[in-house]
Amino acid sequence: CKTFSPKSSSGISMIGAVGTGKTTLLAGICNELINNGYSCLFTTLSSLLDKFSGYAYDNAGNITPLLNWLTSFDFVVLDDLGRETYTEKRKEIAFRIIDALLNNKVVVGYTANPEMIVKLKKIPEWNATLDRLKEICKISFKFEGNSLRGREVNTDAINQASL
Repeated sequence: CKTFSPKSSSGISMIGAVGTGKTTLLAGICNELINNGYSCLFTTLSSLLDKFSGYAYDNAGNITPLLNWLTSFDFVVLDDLGRETYTEKRKEIAFRIIDALLNNKVVVGYTANPEMIVKLKKIPEWNATLDRLKEICKISFKFEGNSLRGREVNTDAINQASL
């Protein structure tokens, strides 16, 4: 966050099991960037696909205004990638979304579970989309271990770590 620069920072991919802190970490990054005056969008690709599909239907297929809106953010987080459902139209829109983010040099962070990446790799039309995400997100984190959800948090350890 200290060295963040819109249009020149590298994106981040966070892949790991459910509950290992991927979303929490990206939310913290977004909060810090917002506190530093940057614009962030934290969403899911599924929500974007719903929004873009409805808009395309109402506007004779033209999603350019929504792509312009999306690419106006300094940092875009796509949480839980791979959970979305696909029709031919939604595959096309997903590609256009990721392609617009790449071409406009928007910094992107995404989270996914390993099995969702495997699922996406089995969709032939997703190869180009995944390749673009790899180009956007050059920083990659792998989260291992078991879900942290429902565990008691040791706030003393957190306070010590932040000192």
